[in-house]
Amino acid sequence: MMFLLLIYACLPIIFAELPQDPALATGVKRTLVVRMDFPDSTSSNDDWLTTGTAQDWFGTDLNDFYQLSSFDRMSMDVTVETIIVRMPEDTTSYADCIELYYGLQDAMDGDPNDPSNFDLVIGLWEHWGWWSWYGQASSSSGTRPAVYFLNDDSYNIGLWAHEISHALGNGPHTAAWMPDLSTTDYGPQTLSGLPFCSSDLLSGCAADQVGV
Repeated sequence: MMFLLLIYACLPIIFAELPQDPALATGVKRTLVVRMDFPDSTSSNDDWLTTGTAQDWFGTDLNDFYQLSSFDRMSMDVTVETIIVRMPEDTTSYADCIELYYGLQDAMDGDPNDPSNFDLVIGLWEHWGWWSWYGQASSSSGTRPAVYFLNDDSYNIGLWAHEISHALGNGPHTAAWMPDLSTTDYGPQTLSGLPFCSSDLLSGCAADQVGV
């Protein structure tokens, strides 16, 4: 009898529609790490982040984090571009991570490490740029891979893990959803159907609007 009750209790979970394709955040992610600079913000050399250090940061430390936290359902096969890639335009020509990706793709035209052949592309540079964010990410779309760019060259595995979760499909911050005050039963299915409190999906405006 207890077994039947357990099966009955699990049926809504088993047959619930998933909010996204699990493949976005499972399996081996072919990951390209690119050290970049810009005509108006050039790198002095590669001492700020050597190829070996970048491999350790992302191929070992970050990969280990995701393997452990996903119970071995996700890992990263990391390739580090061996040269610093010069972007075609100045920093102010790129508004966000999507524009940065397409600029990087143009800059790496003909490179054996074609960014479009990877599942995830991570870019970072030596000097703080004009952007207000430390990191910005976007999940894959069409033929474009998931992307993550760091406006900071320091070791910050917490930031990387947070932003890459966005790149893997974990979209808006939970504080951007307007809750249904008639229920406290929230999960991926209920959250995914709620409206947003703002066009800024990373804001915490929902808490302000409901007086939390």
